[in-house]
Amino acid sequence: MTYRELLKLYQDGTLDEEKRKKVEADIERQEAIGDYLYEKEEIPGLADIAAGEEGAAQSGKHDGEKAGKDSENWEKPDNGEALFVKNVQKMIRRAFVKMGVTVGAVLFVLVLGVIFVLPKAVDLFFYNPNEVVGKDEETGNITTNRMSLDISVYSELYWPASYRSQANAASKGYGTYQISIPQSSYYTRNMTVNGVLKRGKLTLYNTDVLKSPSGNTFFVPEEVEQYATFHYYDQDTKKSWGINGTWENAYSAIEELSDTEKYRAYVSLKSLTDYADFLDWTKEQLGGADGFWCALYTSYEDQYMCTGSENTGILINPSGICMDWDRATYPYLCQLDNSDSDSWDMSEDPEKMKTHFISLLSYMRDHPELADMLEYDRRADYDGMIESVERDGLRVYGFSFVCQKDTLMKLRDNPEVSYICTIFAE
Repeated sequence: MTYRELLKLYQDGTLDEEKRKKVEADIERQEAIGDYLYEKEEIPGLADIAAGEEGAAQSGKHDGEKAGKDSENWEKPDNGEALFVKNVQKMIRRAFVKMGVTVGAVLFVLVLGVIFVLPKAVDLFFYNPNEVVGKDEETGNITTNRMSLDISVYSELYWPASYRSQANAASKGYGTYQISIPQSSYYTRNMTVNGVLKRGKLTLYNTDVLKSPSGNTFFVPEEVEQYATFHYYDQDTKKSWGINGTWENAYSAIEELSDTEKYRAYVSLKSLTDYADFLDWTKEQLGGADGFWCALYTSYEDQYMCTGSENTGILINPSGICMDWDRATYPYLCQLDNSDSDSWDMSEDPEKMKTHFISLLSYMRDHPELADMLEYDRRADYDGMIESVERDGLRVYGFSFVCQKDTLMKLRDNPEVSYICTIFAE
């Protein structure tokens, strides 16, 4: 009788008392051995036991059977304990090998995911500078990325001396990008600015290049001075102060400038001037000056200056990269329209420039993530500024341009000018 037959009789409950107890003892022994092997993986000295009793162990090998197959190598020898333990050990070792391979494969997949998938997955949760926001309608080969459009809008509004229309980003994973912002203007010596964008926060390596004018760069006209959100007036001297000091200090400083160098001038007007009239005046007084930018005054119905609107304006005939964007939502957002060369001269059209300024303000209102990226805290009331432009049109109270000393000497004596400050044209 084979041991399988004996187990079958045990299962059926037909064994006599003596054989039943023997089988139960064998079962208990098997369980104990299994537990031990599970904890230790092998039994010390097991090989010696198997070798010493090899003559008593008979492995049944039949035609068509695989040697070592788990379920077919169980035959009861004269003394079956050694073979029994050997088979149990083999099964458990095989189970451990299979489990090790499975666990190893899972770990390998997880490692690959951490290396290749996770960095890109994290990118999805943060500002993506390479997101395509516009595409050339004719060829489809030229695209505008998110950061280029954002920088173009923001710099036109707030960086008179540093307009930029292109941003290049190289992904490093986990929401981090190496950023390069090339020079857009031909009339300055501004270099390419580099930095790192990490999870929506932009850190530039040279913060002196891309920056807004200080609060007292322009004087507001006397007619609205009491409604301005900023005041730089000395009560003792009864004089206003700009970044070059008093009016007398600023004008005297012009005389000390080099005759050959170029300077960026910030000019304040004595009166709020309609945009069309301002264009005519600049053509008459300054001709074809470079890098023109005008500061626009916006106010509420009670005449108080809109919150966060100081030193906000638009460029006149900018240079840089042509753009594509959602034109239905933001008409005339960029003066350098990639699909409409006629818009490149829109500075001559007051109505188009009015629409342009409104679109710039609307874009800033609709994209608050720009505040996080550039880490500015203007708290600008863009809706209030838009309402002001729709109600009162474009009102200029100052402008900025690049010129030489002789132009400034003529301009300082102009009756329409209240203040001039100058910085080296970088």
